[in-house]
Amino acid sequence: MCSSDLETRCPPPDPVPTFLLPPDFKVAAPGSEGAQRWLGVWKGKSPLTGRELLIVVERVEGDIATVVYAIDAGPSRDLTMSYSRYNGGRLKGDVIVIDRGSGRSFELTLAADARSLAFAIKQSEGGYTANMVRVPEFKP
Repeated sequence: MCSSDLETRCPPPDPVPTFLLPPDFKVAAPGSEGAQRWLGVWKGKSPLTGRELLIVVERVEGDIATVVYAIDAGPSRDLTMSYSRYNGGRLKGDVIVIDRGSGRSFELTLAADARSLAFAIKQSEGGYTANMVRVPEFKP
C-alpha cells in the first residue's frame, strides 16, 4: 500500500526483481548467422562490485544495434537498480561499440561460438571487462 503526503512512497515489491527493465522490453530470438547471432540476453557479474549485469540486444538493423544495459541491487540488495537503452550501438563484425557520451563507452565482443561475450566499460577514470554468457530462456 502506497502513502502520499508531498511524495508518493511505496514499499518495495516482494520479492524484489533482479533487474529493472523498460516497460516495452522485448527479447528477440538469436539467429545462427551474421548480425542475428547478437540478439538475445546476456548475463554476467561486475568484477569490481559483484553486481549482476544484464545486456539485451533487442534489435540489429544493418550496422546499428539497440541494446539494454541493466544492473541489479548488489549482493546485499541495497543499491540503486537501473537500466539504460541505447539505440545507436555501432556493429562492426564481432564488436558492438556504444558511445555513452563524455568519454564513456561500452564495447561488446562476441565469442566465435556466440555463447558468450566480453563486456568492457571504458571511461576516463578507468573501466573493467566482464564475461557475459547467453541466457537462452530469460524470464523478466
